[in-house]
Amino acid sequence: MEYQLTKKGKEKVISFIKYCKETREILLKESSMLDDETKLPDEEDILSDIALFIDKDGEYLNSWGITDYANSNPLCLKENIDFVKNE
Repeated sequence: MEYQLTKKGKEKVISFIKYCKETREILLKESSMLDDETKLPDEEDILSDIALFIDKDGEYLNSWGITDYANSNPLCLKENIDFVKNE
């Protein structure tokens, strides 16, 4: 099933991606032990991921990796508020 972001959802995704980029930059500067090979998500990645991680209540929650360690700030989107099913 495919999904489409609403205006509010698109704003959340843009903000989340920006957060990931900025946080990754900071973490890599602070530690030489971290790997910078992790692919950061883009809007298409997140849209594809919604179908895999949407729960029965219509909520999507996923912590995308920023470096080789997990991101502690997950992206949370709600069906019919942040995204809708394509008809």
